[in-house]
Amino acid sequence: INTTVRPAEVGDPILFGASAAYENANPGQTRTEYSDLPLVDGKEIIWWVPETDKVQIYCEQAYVPGFTGDEAHTSHYTVMGSKSNGEDHANWLQKQGEASLSWGGQNEHTFYGIYPSKTMFLSDGAESALTEEELSSFNFSGTTAYGYVHSEQIPASVVDTEVNGVTSYVAKADMRYAYMVAKTTTTRAKAYEVGPNGVNGVSMNFIPLATALEVTLSLPTDDEAKVDVNPVPIAQISVQGNGVAGQFSTDLQNWNGQTLEGLTVNSGNYSNTITIPVDASTGTDGAAMGLLLKPGDSFTFTVFLHPNADIDAL
Repeated sequence: INTTVRPAEVGDPILFGASAAYENANPGQTRTEYSDLPLVDGKEIIWWVPETDKVQIYCEQAYVPGFTGDEAHTSHYTVMGSKSNGEDHANWLQKQGEASLSWGGQNEHTFYGIYPSKTMFLSDGAESALTEEELSSFNFSGTTAYGYVHSEQIPASVVDTEVNGVTSYVAKADMRYAYMVAKTTTTRAKAYEVGPNGVNGVSMNFIPLATALEVTLSLPTDDEAKVDVNPVPIAQISVQGNGVAGQFSTDLQNWNGQTLEGLTVNSGNYSNTITIPVDASTGTDGAAMGLLLKPGDSFTFTVFLHPNADIDAL
């Protein structure tokens, strides 16, 4: 059957897509859940978490009906799609609420994206919710994107694996702290070309801006230490360095959208300490319990650092 897809017209809602997996992306950096697969070119394979991850997109040429100022050119979207049976399925962005970007009068449009959208923090409990000042940091002002690396990073979960009495604990990072940016330029006609999965839409490839640092703490055995080793309780990890957390901004107008080269990041209010609360289990009375490392045990965690943090000085 021969089909014809008409080019988008002014006022039509814009259809957005997002890369599904590392090997399908160009340059190969997508989000936001670390997989258990081997590294590829030294990089983790990361997937979107469907119906959980949210992004914000700005476009000067597009518009949001009924809004004025910067709000007339920006909208929030939820990542949709899934991964099952080892196969990647198309991911697309679904608008949040009634407001979404529509095609403007110019043919060529340039789109800018940031992850996470501040809407990812609005429905959380008080323990992990950001302050009003921190929430206001996630935004666009024209082509300048604003973000915030949180100074308290609560792990999403802690999993443990025991082999021959030795336990390895791994804290899975809360990927909302993994700040990312995206940029793409396209036309109405190109966005409505038909690909193998239907109309292509506008594809946004997000590039990590915050640095993910993985650290493993290991408690030696008596034989390794050549002395008696006692169990060590851990309730909180502290990472300290120059400007490891806090506000930052970056103008994406002259960015190539492919690598971080040439992208200048400016710092706002910052913090020199990031804390990571550790809660590996819950007691029978419902009270939170920290982590108890026995000789030979290890604890691995990931911390997201401010783009300007001096890693060598941590």
